[in-house]
Amino acid sequence: MEILKEIIGDNGRVGIMGGTFDPIHYGHLAAAEHVRDELGLDTVLFIPSGTPAFKEKQKASAAPHRFAMTALAIGDNARFHISGIEMERKGKSYTVDTLREIASKLPPKTKLYFIIGADAFMHINKWKQRDELFKLTHFAVTSRPGTCARDAQVMAKHLKEESKARIKMLEIPGLDISSSDIRNRVAYGWSIRYLVPGPVAAYIKEHKLYLREIPVKDIKMELEKRLSKKRYAHALSVAEEAKRLAGIHGADADRAYLAGLLHDAAKGMDDADLLKTAELFKIPLDGYMLETPGLVHSHVGAGIAAVKYNVADADVLNAIKYHTTGRPAMSLLEKIVFTADFTEPSRSALEGVKAAREYAEYDIDAAVIEALDRKMRAAGDAAHPLSRDAREYMTYHLHPDTEDY
Repeated sequence: MEILKEIIGDNGRVGIMGGTFDPIHYGHLAAAEHVRDELGLDTVLFIPSGTPAFKEKQKASAAPHRFAMTALAIGDNARFHISGIEMERKGKSYTVDTLREIASKLPPKTKLYFIIGADAFMHINKWKQRDELFKLTHFAVTSRPGTCARDAQVMAKHLKEESKARIKMLEIPGLDISSSDIRNRVAYGWSIRYLVPGPVAAYIKEHKLYLREIPVKDIKMELEKRLSKKRYAHALSVAEEAKRLAGIHGADADRAYLAGLLHDAAKGMDDADLLKTAELFKIPLDGYMLETPGLVHSHVGAGIAAVKYNVADADVLNAIKYHTTGRPAMSLLEKIVFTADFTEPSRSALEGVKAAREYAEYDIDAAVIEALDRKMRAAGDAAHPLSRDAREYMTYHLHPDTEDY
């Protein structure tokens, strides 16, 4: 609070804006700026909640995430500040306790203005020590779309008369934005541009917040319905083999299983559907893929994993995307899935499988090279350049003693 003392002096006017801010959005920011301007506040203090007393059923994102997003959102406004006072407190967060603590740390003549939406204000009679709240702070009640301002005005008049509450009714620009809608949009892969500040959107994406976590059992049930019986059995077998190889070579077994399970998610689609879906997902296709649409299924499969099953792990998506062709500088997970697809038990009739299996037990790079050699021999001139580049990279960068095929 020291920085606030310097800003406001002995007779400061401080707005208090609390909320879960999960995430903070332009509606919060517009309301805070409008109130600050109209009431001549020196600053607005944003206070992300700890454990909200009335929102126990709603599981909020971790406190550090909500604090970070709020800090990013207000970073370009010198009149906005943030406090972790409620997050640092154990147990439920009650506004009366927060305001007492803030008041005790600011000059005695500081005036506090608690900013609250008209919808929340309608429930003020349920708040802890309501009358004490009216002594600690003024209330700046803002109207919001969908809320009956007249009802709030009637309640405000009653509370002024009954409890000498200091209440100012304010109309703010109508930004009909909600945090729950933003979370849903992220979950469904829709844009949140112009709803939250750019840095907040980037933070949400970087930390993979609000994505729907689809259980593997549900993915398996859905794949079983969509894929042929033989293809589904292959997917399960690749997943198990990828998980086994991950255990041998020190990779994450769960990620390997997921990538293996989804590696053929686009199988069963005809060429026209593959190309149409690739266009829908904005997947760039080279000439080789356009001439051989069957190669497209791995790229479309990665798109399906991301859009339909909310897989946000780039390594898992790349393992799916390149399981057919390989590519230079593959990650360990990519090598494991590429190998598992070639060596799983139902592939026993393929040339080179036995050798690749043997290599896979102790040298995943050698297994990948063996699989690449066999795939390229089978494809001949139709072999994708990525496979040739992958083979060359592994030969000269990882296994310089490997003979050219």
